[in-house]
Amino acid sequence: MKRFKNILLVSDLKPGGRSALERAVVLAERNQADLTIVDFINDLPKALRKIQADVFKVKKKHMEDAVASIQGNVSNVYCQILQGRSFVEIIRKVLRDKHDLVIIPAEGKTRFKEQIFGSTSMHLMRKCPCPVWVIKPTRRKKYFHILVAVELSELDNSRKLLNTKIMDLASSLAKWDQSDLHIIYAWKIYGESFLEGVSYDEMRKLDRETKNEYKKKMNLLLTNYELNKASTKVHINKGAAIDVIPAAVRKYHIDLIVMGTLCRTGLAGVLIGNTAEGVLQQVNCSVLTVKPDGFVSPIK
Repeated sequence: MKRFKNILLVSDLKPGGRSALERAVVLAERNQADLTIVDFINDLPKALRKIQADVFKVKKKHMEDAVASIQGNVSNVYCQILQGRSFVEIIRKVLRDKHDLVIIPAEGKTRFKEQIFGSTSMHLMRKCPCPVWVIKPTRRKKYFHILVAVELSELDNSRKLLNTKIMDLASSLAKWDQSDLHIIYAWKIYGESFLEGVSYDEMRKLDRETKNEYKKKMNLLLTNYELNKASTKVHINKGAAIDVIPAAVRKYHIDLIVMGTLCRTGLAGVLIGNTAEGVLQQVNCSVLTVKPDGFVSPIK
């Protein structure tokens, strides 16, 4: 987690938003990072614009009081009020001031099976060039169970680098919080439904050989990390990732998912990929998403 030096927190000072504030302050302290906290004000009707300066002052004072109430030792904390469409202004600030992490409280619903990621979160996970950490409101001070979703097929250089990014983050977070770390890859045999005439025994043999091949790739990836074997679980499960990952989240009571958002590099990105979108619609936990190198935000 030492990689983050310029953190941007999207403020939510309601009780549920304190989890994000506390995590941001501790992260900034441990990394000796700058922390900028932003809040938003809506465009006011012309008749009310004379009170706009007062609204700015009140919101900024609330942010400063909230930061002061958190025990920590962050050397540089800045509070700023922005005006405009929230996700657009957040991304513009990331580009302008070179923030390397955005933290935002989950603004959607939190009841089981209801999506916790609201419009702003989803726009940021699609279009923000730096990692985006959406934090679910919780009373817990740490993550007990972290899941990292890796990619083992078609390992071109960009996918290898993305695996490295998400494994670095997930493994360091697991050490930080002394969490169980679940490393998962969902695999399938492409074109399996068209393998007519293949016997049951031949199909099982093909399954074993394919899974063993992915086990070798997983072992090769994990040789780069000093993992606590007692608290690290590796899952190489057959099935579509859109089904396998949410099932694992429920089964292992996952608090945080760390995942890459694979998209076409070098182009202005507007999607995070069908798999990531489908997973996010089904889970009820915090999520840290990471873009591949070469991602270009469509926001200028």
